[in-house]
Amino acid sequence: MFAIVSELRDGFNNLFPAGRFRFVLLALSIMGALISISELLLLKGFVLIVTREEGLESKKFLLLGSVFMIFFALTLLGQYFQRTYRIQALAKSFRARQKVVNQDSDARDWTLANEISNVITQFTKLAAVAIFLLFISFRFALLNILIILLALVFIGRIFTSQIRLQEKLTRQSAPQGKKIHRSQGSRVRAGEFGALVSGTATSVLLALLLYFSYQRDISLANTLLLFFGIRNQNGSMADISRSLMRYAKDRKSTR
Repeated sequence: MFAIVSELRDGFNNLFPAGRFRFVLLALSIMGALISISELLLLKGFVLIVTREEGLESKKFLLLGSVFMIFFALTLLGQYFQRTYRIQALAKSFRARQKVVNQDSDARDWTLANEISNVITQFTKLAAVAIFLLFISFRFALLNILIILLALVFIGRIFTSQIRLQEKLTRQSAPQGKKIHRSQGSRVRAGEFGALVSGTATSVLLALLLYFSYQRDISLANTLLLFFGIRNQNGSMADISRSLMRYAKDRKSTR
């Protein structure tokens, strides 16, 4: 876990040494987290509309449905803007970097910057969803945070091992084709192993959710909300794992 934070900090400072675009990239990460929360709130509204549709007048039902669709469309637009503007922000940041360090940015710098930006965004989404779930079921959310942290510790260890392995492969005097095969294969296996750790953590959380729901500690609507929140977290952790392993493969360019 600390290895992940340390590497991200060093890589971020190296690739984005100056300029307001640091804050732009961080703001885009926060925007991604807010979009994830918006999706959960939309789900909550959808469940409430569907479960109470028999008691709603047709005009009120149509009004609520229209409001839901408007907010859903706004969420999709927000996702589009956040993902596309990030590329523009990276380009502007690299131009500012060239003025500071007098060094142009190559394809590998773009890869590293994309991975760092993605990991920061996914971490922000993880934190935001975990905090949001505290307001749904405090006891379950505490267990959720604990299990997520344990999963991230395992992913951090895989990441540290992958960095060492990639550095070792770089120093080996083997044919280039063989080195690329080993490097890519190792990176993919490590990334998917981290995703497997995430999936295992998600399975544990889903089992706990079923137990809490069976005990009537959580309502049906909140059970569905927590389910999709857990799935959201699983996607974020799997993305973090794969991005970190791609970063580990290409990080030598920043050293």
